[in-house]
Amino acid sequence: MLGYVLFGLVLVSSVSAQASDDCRNNSKDCATCISTKNATCYYCGIDKTCKVFDQSTIFSVKTCGSLKYNVGICELNVMIITIILGIFLVLVLTCCCCLCCGIWCSCRKRSKRIVKEEEMKFLDSKAEIRERSSDRKAERKARTDDIRRKYGLTGDTSQGSPAVN
Repeated sequence: MLGYVLFGLVLVSSVSAQASDDCRNNSKDCATCISTKNATCYYCGIDKTCKVFDQSTIFSVKTCGSLKYNVGICELNVMIITIILGIFLVLVLTCCCCLCCGIWCSCRKRSKRIVKEEEMKFLDSKAEIRERSSDRKAERKARTDDIRRKYGLTGDTSQGSPAVN
């Protein structure tokens, strides 16, 4: 088991040594450095050298200094790509926030509208109930008046005794 691990380490170190040699041989300019076939290289714009790129440390290349190195494309260095990605991320988050706020506001307006509609229905039904109640009251009064006329109780009740015919 230990032999397999040692063999793997030797194989990885020989591949990285070959990649390092390929990158160093192509350090004329950015285009030849990045177009290396057998290795993944990056071109350091500060000291104008070609070096082996470890993909696990894309934002922390210590041998070149700041983010002024090119990987894959000579026109854009990693600093510019980082800025573009940051701006894109801010735009996406802004759009998401605007969309969520728009949905939230429209839901609030809709719920307020629904509450107002229900309140209007309630007030309409209340007015209708009052109207029916007043109609029934008027009918009762009319029936009572008819009964009073029938039995001759339509006289002035302020004298204390009903008028009898």
